[in-house]
Amino acid sequence: MNNIKKIQKILHGRNADEVFPEIDLTGLIIITCYDDDGIQFRGEINEHISAFGGTKILLLNKTNNEGFVPIKQYTLQKGLIDFINDHDIEVTIPKVEISVNYYSGLEREYAWVVKTEVPHYQFDIMLEDKKYCQGIILEVEEIRKAMR
Repeated sequence: MNNIKKIQKILHGRNADEVFPEIDLTGLIIITCYDDDGIQFRGEINEHISAFGGTKILLLNKTNNEGFVPIKQYTLQKGLIDFINDHDIEVTIPKVEISVNYYSGLEREYAWVVKTEVPHYQFDIMLEDKKYCQGIILEVEEIRKAMR
């Protein structure tokens, strides 16, 4: 946990245009947003996902607990979930939900907010001296607990 607080301090207040710092992210997943439509995963997941206008992401467990795969809920619904529902198949998929909300206009404190029910740490990403994104730091162990 002490390491997470250090990482949170390093990330908090950084400018969105800055290069991501070289820090040890073993056992952690960092989720932030950039420009108008992208979600960035760092650490145990290194992935970029399009999220124009915001989206819901599901973290699915890989075989043999060898990590996680992020997938947009919409993508999953359009394929696998529709098939499962059409054929009355009962399936339980351990997953963690992450909401990524985009707010246009000046009425909100942030343009992007990343949320989840899994215990996490938050940090602010700045753009032109204004709060731009509220990112999160997740511990892999907390994600695994939430999937049980």
